[in-house]
Amino acid sequence: MEDALKDLALSPPQIAVLSTLSLFSGASNAELARHALVSPQTMVATLKSLEERGLIARRPHPEGGRSMPANLTEAGRSVLHEARLAMRGVEARILEGLTPSEREHLRKGLEHCLAALKTS
Repeated sequence: MEDALKDLALSPPQIAVLSTLSLFSGASNAELARHALVSPQTMVATLKSLEERGLIARRPHPEGGRSMPANLTEAGRSVLHEARLAMRGVEARILEGLTPSEREHLRKGLEHCLAALKTS
C-alpha cells in the first residue's frame, strides 16, 4: 500500500484521515485518531502535515474551546480520489487469486476483526 501511495506522498494514516473526513466532515482530532488507529499525539502531527499541504482546513470550533474540527479541501478531495484509485489496484492484486467464496470468507473475517477492535 505504501508503494502505491508513494507518488502521492501520503502515509496510510493520512489516507485514513482524508477518507474519514470525506464521510464525517468536521471530525475531531480524537475521532480521527481512532479511525486511523494512531495515538492522539501522532494525529496532531498528521493533521499538521495535511494542513500544510492544503489537503485539509481547520478552524476553531464556533462554540469556542480548543477544538479545531478538520474538513477536506478541494485539493484533499482530489488527492483522496487518486489514492483510492491506487489502492484499488493493490486490492485487485491481493484478491486476484481468490475464488468468490474465498473472498466472501475473507470479508466476513475482516468484519469480525473490525468489530473486535470497536469493542475493546
